[in-house]
Amino acid sequence: MATTLVTFSSRLTEATRKLHEQLADLEFPEIGALGLPVVDGKPSYDCDPDDIRVCHRPISIEIMMQELEGTNPGARIKPRTTFSTARSFPRTNSTHPPTLDSTLRGGGARATLYARHHFRRFVLNTWINSAADKGPFVLMHGDMLMLMSNLLVDEELTLIGVLDWEWS
Repeated sequence: MATTLVTFSSRLTEATRKLHEQLADLEFPEIGALGLPVVDGKPSYDCDPDDIRVCHRPISIEIMMQELEGTNPGARIKPRTTFSTARSFPRTNSTHPPTLDSTLRGGGARATLYARHHFRRFVLNTWINSAADKGPFVLMHGDMLMLMSNLLVDEELTLIGVLDWEWS
């Protein structure tokens, strides 16, 4: 059993590395979610793969968690919003939601707001490589490793597919 687990783990690590390399080859001029071309007001499912493009706001598990917490990130990132620079997305996404003000009370509130402000600056000034600010941007799977149930393997424990691309 332990040997099988080690074999699966090493195969999975190698397979996900290869998958990430393949995804890195898919370059886009904007940050956002992929969408189909619209024909007569409806998405065209019968289209050329080259017609699929970035045309929707990015939706991630983190953004959905913020929705569930009541911080309403959808008010800051409107539908069909895309981002042409790497810096523009965290600027929008890390804006302090006013709904949190009512939950921040006591001595920890000031420290929380201070930390949030400096974390935002850290992200914008340190994490984002200026040379990559204008892209190209690559496709990512939003929860491939968080939910192993999104990975399909065959009898030999070879990765053969990835499900649930809606967070990509």
